[in-house]
Formats: sequence, structure tokens, C-alpha cells
Amino acid sequence: MLLHLTIQAQDVIVLNDATEFEAKVLEINEDNIRYKKWNNLEGPTYVINAKEIFFIKYENGTKDVFHAKDNKFQSPSNTQNVSNNSNQQDDNETQRISNNDNKKENIDQEKLYTRPFIKKIRFHSYPSVAFYSSCKEYRKEWNGHYKMQKGCFYGFDLNWSFGVRFYDYGYLGILTGVNFNIGEESLYLPIRIHMRGYYPINRIIHPFIEFAGGVEITLVHADHWPYKSFGFSCTTIFGFDLDHFSIGLGYYYSPAYFSPHNLYLKVGIKIGKKS
Repeated sequence: MLLHLTIQAQDVIVLNDATEFEAKVLEINEDNIRYKKWNNLEGPTYVINAKEIFFIKYENGTKDVFHAKDNKFQSPSNTQNVSNNSNQQDDNETQRISNNDNKKENIDQEKLYTRPFIKKIRFHSYPSVAFYSSCKEYRKEWNGHYKMQKGCFYGFDLNWSFGVRFYDYGYLGILTGVNFNIGEESLYLPIRIHMRGYYPINRIIHPFIEFAGGVEITLVHADHWPYKSFGFSCTTIFGFDLDHFSIGLGYYYSPAYFSPHNLYLKVGIKIGKKS
């Protein structure tokens, strides 16, 4: 499509790289410009891609400006505003990029704190192993005589908790497994409600306080130690989730044991979707 036709002499063509030369512009189209060199008007007609041209200044002082950014032809009536428009568009582009960055950051925050409630509930499970120990003075029979003796009792838990994580701040589940008390030569089945409260520092480190309480059923027990068939037991632990790993230290109580008060060290892993 023919946009502009001129027969002006001694026109000046300025390219995007600031190169300029004198010419006689013959024809301007959307895609290219046809011209003759000013010092060889009888010579061949040249064709140059419009995308390479910044502007053309004609002998009468008017200009045709080709926008360097999108390479569109700009009419002479807009020539005086080229510099201001270019700066304004650069400012708009900078603002658009800044707005996009802020929008992305806001979306990331929404994923953590304003996602739909159902998406804030995630199913998790916690397999774990724990070691516990206590020392107590007790009466022991020896050759028909009783004497007081102090001893240490220890054992370990193999537990698995199944439940749901609420937001990033709470967990509720059911814990069960097997408990071996080596000192008392006994085996127990714990069934407890398992609760945790978290205070996330970042996506990796989540300090927590844990309480698990329920019943403990005696499966196997040596006859020479007093015991109960079942009873209430609980653990209270302070610890940290470190990504998918967990470690905590606390207190373990079980009246089924001869020594019910125990120091409790627990380590485990988290199976489930991250925040």
C-alpha cells in the first residue's frame, strides 16, 4: 500500500544506528523505502527495509519518523512528540514489569495464606522411632530376701501417625505402632490422638510442640514385674521439622510400666505434600 510519495531533492535518511546519508526519496511503503543517492540521481534505484530507518528529513524541513521499537511508520504530524512518546513508553514498560513482579510476589503470598480452605488441608503421615529411659529405685527379691535396688529402664517406640496438616500451623492425626520396653521385657500397643502446633520460621524449619495421648495395651509382659493390662499414656515433645525430617525431645508417661516417667527422644520423617 502506497503511504507517501515524494519527489523532494536532497532528503536526509537517518538509520537506527545513527548513520545518515543524502538521497532523493521516491516512494515509502509499509515495509520498505525506494530512493536514489543524491550524488547519483541518474543511477540505480535503491530499496531499504523500513525497520532500519529512524527518520527521514526532507529538504523543506519536515520529517517522517519510523518508531525504532515497533518499526511502525509515524506520520509527520507526530514528529515533535517522538522523544516524549518514546520516554513515556519506556516508563510504561518499566512500570509494567514492576507491576508484574509485584503481582507474582502477591500470588506467591496468596498460595501460602489465602488459598481456598480445602487446599490448606494436606494429608500427612509421620513414621518415627523413639528411645526412652528412666531410673528408679525398686525392691528386688534375692534368695528369699528383699532389698532396695536402683536400676534404669529403657525401651523404644516404632510409631506411625496418619492425619491432616492445617495451613502450616497445625496437625491432627492418629498414632499407633509397637513399644518395646527392654528393661521390663514387655511389648505394648499404643493408640493415641496425635497433635502438633507449628511456628514456621521459613519453608524448611518448622519448630513445633507435640502432644499425643491415649491408651497403651499390654501385649507381652514378664511375670516377675508388676504391670497393668492397659492404661492412659502420653508424650509431650518440643522439636523441629527440618524439611521432611523431624526431631524432638520430651516427656513420656505410661502407668503400665514399673517406671512410668521417662525421658523421650524421637526422630522421624514427614510424608506428604509441602506447603
